[in-house]
Amino acid sequence: MNLPKLTERGFDIMKVPPTLWGIISDCYKLLKTNIEEENWGSKIIKSSEDKYGSEMLNFSNLPSLGNLLHRSFMPLHEKWCNQPLERSAVYGIRSYKNGASLVNHTDQTGTHHVGSIIVVDKNLDCNGQPEDWPLHIQSHDGKWHKVYTEPGDMVIYEAATCVHGRPDPFKGTFYRNFYVHYKLRDWTHQE
Repeated sequence: MNLPKLTERGFDIMKVPPTLWGIISDCYKLLKTNIEEENWGSKIIKSSEDKYGSEMLNFSNLPSLGNLLHRSFMPLHEKWCNQPLERSAVYGIRSYKNGASLVNHTDQTGTHHVGSIIVVDKNLDCNGQPEDWPLHIQSHDGKWHKVYTEPGDMVIYEAATCVHGRPDPFKGTFYRNFYVHYKLRDWTHQE
């Protein structure tokens, strides 16, 4: 794979711009009433409690808002990586359930060069003892980092070159975030 590294570290943490956070909050209120089971099997998302470790609050129910968010986040991603990008994927809000874990992985090299994990909501209550659920991510220098985020935070990252996951089982009630992904406009996939 000849995918270039675009930034020194490979990821950063920042606040979602207020206007976009307002749109996300409105989407979340609308989508909370339509949660669908998400079946990844044991491939990426695992669960100790049942076969489905996550649910989806799907943007397919609000496609124009999902597209608006995808378009609106693109300039921020282009500025961060200093590269022209094309939109490739936006998913709904994934809701991880108690016991879920996310296997360390890299994303698709053909379409997920740069992206963000945008934290929407979380309930960390575990028998009165809240315990946060960090993202584990490997920077370009090979070092591993545990990243803790709050609703309104986003982890912008080179998703196809930085190994990332949440390998520790989630101990809370739910952890909700959504993803936007972009590909390099001038890059041709090479094996």
